Amino acid sequence: MPTHPVVPAYKAGRRGAIPVTDCISQRQFRETPQYRDVLLPVGLRYQTVVTLDVPRKIAGMTVVRYNDFTETEATLLQLIAPQITLAHRNAQTFARMKALAS
Repeated sequence: MPTHPVVPAYKAGRRGAIPVTDCISQRQFRETPQYRDVLLPVGLRYQTVVTLDVPRKIAGMTVVRYNDFTETEATLLQLIAPQITLAHRNAQTFARMKALAS
C-alpha cells in the first residue's frame, strides 16, 4: 500500500513499531482509504505498523485496535518489533531451505 501514511517514515529510515498517529493525526487517518475501507467496517480505529526487514521491499505487519494504544502497549510493541522481524526473516529462510530440499 504505497499510499499508507507510514510509508514516508519508513522510507526516511524509521524502523520498529510506528503508530500511524506519529505520521498523521487520527482525524487525517480517518479520511484515508485504509481506514474507511479496511478498519472501519470491522470496528477498528487505531493502527501501529511493525516494520519487517525484507530486502528491496517495504514490508510491515499492522497491529490494530478499537481503543488507542496505551503508553505501555506502545512500548511493548517497540520492544518486540525486532523479534517479530527476526521471526519473519527466519520463516523466509526456512521456506527457502524447504524449497531447495524438495
